[in-house]
Amino acid sequence: MEYANILPDDEDMPCALEEKKLGPCPLCKYQDDNIVKKMNSVEMTLTGNVEPDEIYNVLSNMYQKHTLPLRRQGRVLLELTPELCKEHFTKHVVNPEQQVADDILYCCKVQRHYKKNIAVRASDTGMVTLNPHHVTEFVKVSKHKLELIKYYGTMRKKRADAASDEPYAFSN
Repeated sequence: MEYANILPDDEDMPCALEEKKLGPCPLCKYQDDNIVKKMNSVEMTLTGNVEPDEIYNVLSNMYQKHTLPLRRQGRVLLELTPELCKEHFTKHVVNPEQQVADDILYCCKVQRHYKKNIAVRASDTGMVTLNPHHVTEFVKVSKHKLELIKYYGTMRKKRADAASDEPYAFSN
């Protein structure tokens, strides 16, 4: 019995390990500047609450507003676009929450792939059966995803608890 399993071509293509760079990163170059520190804080706060591409737009706008007075003085500064923000915060900085969130989303993508290809049709009889390998892999990915979600929730709770800690007041 011969089985036909049609896989989309684009999902089987290997990806390159080297990625295109956009040039010098202003956020890395000025990482000790107050605006960059504030942008890092905003990025951490918005991660998990706002779509990543929107975060990069917000950060780019923050930088533009902050540097506007310097540009008016005639100073030449590096441009910061949402694309550069994305490159910086995805390739130059490790944000554990964002990394776990990305892994969760990737697990969802892998699950969709297995779900689409879990049924196999025999080409000679037309009978549909489940591909046991895909079922097993789907279950493994699902368990892994749920563990990541649990871990993600723990990370967010710890961050929320740390943010709510008030300094102690001492009196004489």
